[in-house]
Amino acid sequence: MKLHELLGIPSIELIEPTFESLINEAYTDEILLETGTEAKLVINEKGWPALFALKSGENWRGCVFILRPPVVEVVEKFEEIDGDTVELDTETLMNSIREYYMDLLCQDVPPAIEDFSPDRASKVKELISEVWGNGAGEKCLDCGCGSGMGALILRDLGYSPVSYDNDASLLHLGIESGRLKADESICIDARYASFYVPNCKYGLALMAGSISTHTAYIWKDIIEELIEQCQNIIVTVESEQEAGIVKEWAELSGRKTKLMENERDGFYDHWVCLIS
Repeated sequence: MKLHELLGIPSIELIEPTFESLINEAYTDEILLETGTEAKLVINEKGWPALFALKSGENWRGCVFILRPPVVEVVEKFEEIDGDTVELDTETLMNSIREYYMDLLCQDVPPAIEDFSPDRASKVKELISEVWGNGAGEKCLDCGCGSGMGALILRDLGYSPVSYDNDASLLHLGIESGRLKADESICIDARYASFYVPNCKYGLALMAGSISTHTAYIWKDIIEELIEQCQNIIVTVESEQEAGIVKEWAELSGRKTKLMENERDGFYDHWVCLIS
């Protein structure tokens, strides 16, 4: 459901310009400088403020406190206006906020050229099914999701993906094609994923880039974030050497690993590192 619909208002603009900026406490100060005639305060399942919105004229502006803590001044401002409270669980609110920012992204950035390969998708689906089986509704981080092939497969296998990438055009393509869902997807730098996405039992990183001398430091940060957040992880790469590098990073983090040659695919997902 759209954010404004959850709040029971015609529309809303969030002060934070991007999903990534939701951790920035400077936007708390900005909402405190706003004036308004009406207010709404969203309270989550633990009784904590999760979103504060003010109406000025005909317009509503809001500030989100899911990824950063609220401050007492926000509650005091709400009480001064004698606003309305709205009770929402965190997951429902977060889904609507993801959708809000993906809608903005799709307005601002054109989609990439179609890159989906049904043949590759069927091979990856076989691989994930072989390793993990049916998801039974379990959440799975879809790291570096691109245009959503992994998300599509995960849903087909019964998993609930949380997908992220820093390529806005690929994300737009994924939304446009229906492989990605707006309320499941975010545009972030995967090196800092733990600030933005929940810990999950499962984590997936398909074709983890080209891990070379020049890019290894980036991929190390990305994979280590995934290792920190997930219990069971599948990472696919092109070469045995790259798989060995991922294996080394995982073992340095104290995790068990297994390398597999995936003979279904001789290029994109030819080597697999399983981390548990």
